Amino acid sequence: MTDYSTLFEYPAQPANEQRIREIEHGLRRRLPDDYTRLLSRTGGGSLSLKTCYLPEIELPDGDVIDVAVDSIYGNGTTSNNSNVDLLEQAAFLMEEWNIPREVLLCADSEDGMHQCFVINYDLPEFPAGSILYLDTDPDGERVQVADSFDDFLAQLEPHPSASEAEEVSQDGIGIKGVRYGALSQPLQQALAATPTTDMEQLLRKATEPIADSIGVAITGDTPEGRTFYDVVYWIVQHVEPQHDPRTYGRWGREGQELTFGDLMGDSFTVPDQKYGGVGYTLGSIIMWWNRRVKEGVLIETENGYIMDENYINQVLDHLRQG
Repeated sequence: MTDYSTLFEYPAQPANEQRIREIEHGLRRRLPDDYTRLLSRTGGGSLSLKTCYLPEIELPDGDVIDVAVDSIYGNGTTSNNSNVDLLEQAAFLMEEWNIPREVLLCADSEDGMHQCFVINYDLPEFPAGSILYLDTDPDGERVQVADSFDDFLAQLEPHPSASEAEEVSQDGIGIKGVRYGALSQPLQQALAATPTTDMEQLLRKATEPIADSIGVAITGDTPEGRTFYDVVYWIVQHVEPQHDPRTYGRWGREGQELTFGDLMGDSFTVPDQKYGGVGYTLGSIIMWWNRRVKEGVLIETENGYIMDENYINQVLDHLRQG
């Protein structure tokens, strides 16, 4: 596949020859020619719904699955400010998710890093340069899905939802959802538990910078994203201080009442909105959490982490003045 013009909904920054050499030097890997060609023309990015669906992946146990590919890692940030940089984001995620050093992370999925795609370099059971599907859960499967990166791109099909006739225009509906959309029941209850009388208004103001014309998504490490996570955690801690980013972000602990997904999955949604809720990756929550712990903003107690009150008061005052 050599026509990249319709591949990405939000492309990143095309990488010149010097930048590609910097990436290769930092990774200590020579990138496949077809992959560098993509990076030089587009920089990678977030895929369009028209070219993101990889159907019928046959697993070793005989199961057959379909996977929606979300982003292809490359150079810098996308046009909607998601970090897809190979040296920064992909390298960080490989370490966080214990991805083998014999491969290179090149794409994630709608399911975040639970399902991803890698370029094989040194796993002896697969050809060098082939693209592998990788389930990062314990004892997860590995299976070859393409002989090369171009072959991988050529297999991508429209997402099933892309063929559905849209009766209502989605243009601008993401901002409407942030400003006027319904909030999930757990989020409403958590808001009521805070001592901040204008908390819902402040939450909506913190969410608007990470919204686009069709919905809300946060996948990288940006100032706007960090502010959003600050405000959400201030709300959460009044119901249940959290103990670690992974159980807060997705999985939960035994007896845990809230996860980020519980709060945000059905929030900021107006009638007929196709992409409601808040899209996020576990990696972005982990990056935010680790930064705030290092800065002394998130403070560990025997009941979980709590946010420094002086810090969050400054954040909320800034939102009021904005």
